[in-house]
Amino acid sequence: MAFTEQYPIKSADFTLQAPGDRAVLFIHGYTGSPMHFKEFAEFVNHKGFHCRVMRLPGHGSDAHDLAHTTYLDWREAVHEELEELSKTKSKVFLIGYSFGSNLALDAAMHYPDLVAGLVVIAAPVFVKHSLSLRLLLRFFDRYTSADVKRKPWVRKKKIDEYEASGTYAHIPIRATLEFFSFLDNFTKPHLKDIKTPCLILQAEDDPIVDSRSAEYIFDHVGSEDKKLVMLDGKEHRTISDDVRQLAYKETADFLTTH
Repeated sequence: MAFTEQYPIKSADFTLQAPGDRAVLFIHGYTGSPMHFKEFAEFVNHKGFHCRVMRLPGHGSDAHDLAHTTYLDWREAVHEELEELSKTKSKVFLIGYSFGSNLALDAAMHYPDLVAGLVVIAAPVFVKHSLSLRLLLRFFDRYTSADVKRKPWVRKKKIDEYEASGTYAHIPIRATLEFFSFLDNFTKPHLKDIKTPCLILQAEDDPIVDSRSAEYIFDHVGSEDKKLVMLDGKEHRTISDDVRQLAYKETADFLTTH
C-alpha cells in the first residue's frame, strides 16, 4: 500500500521529455526534494536524454510526513519508477544524490537488466559523527514523544529560508534510524552484487558524508566498468557548488559513452 502524505506537496516530481530510447531517473537525497535536481536535469535533458525526477515518499511536503515512512517506502518507490520508465525507454540510467545514490545502487542490484549505468553523487556509507547521531536518535525515539527534531545547524530564524531550498529543517527521528539501517543492511553488504557500470562523484571535504565512502564504494562494488572522481569541494551538495561544471562534464561523458 502506497504511503499517503498528510501535508501539501511543496516540491513535486517532474519530467523533461526527449525523443529516443535513452532516459535518466534522478533520485534525490534524504530530507531533500526534486528541487535539488532542477538545473542538473535540465543539463542532462539538453544532451538528449528523457529525464524523470522522482519524489521519494514523505519528501517535498513536511518532515512529519517523512517521520512516518520507512526504507521500504523509499525503496519501493524507486523500483516502481524504474519499472514504469523502462516500459517506454530501453536504456535507463540512474543518477542519485546522497541517499538517493544508495537507493540507486539497490535498484541496480535488483534490476540489472533494466539499468544501463549509475551515477552516484555524495553517497553515504560512512556518515560523519554517525555514532553520536545514532545514540541521540535512539534516545529521542525511546524517551521522547517527538517525531522530529530541528537540525542543530539550522537556526530557528532561518527555518523558512532553509526549507525554501527544498530541504527539511527538521530530522525525523525514527525515519533517520531507518536511513542508517539501510546503509548497514543493504548498501554495504550488497555492493559486490552490483555489476552495472558506475560513476562515483564525491567532494573531498564533504561536511556530512565521509569521503572514505566513495573509496569504499569503488573498492567493493562488483562493477568492472567503474570510475571514481574526487571533487575539490567543501559542500555535501556537489551538484550545486563551485565544482558542479566538472561533475556535469563527467556525468555527460559517462551517459553518452555507455
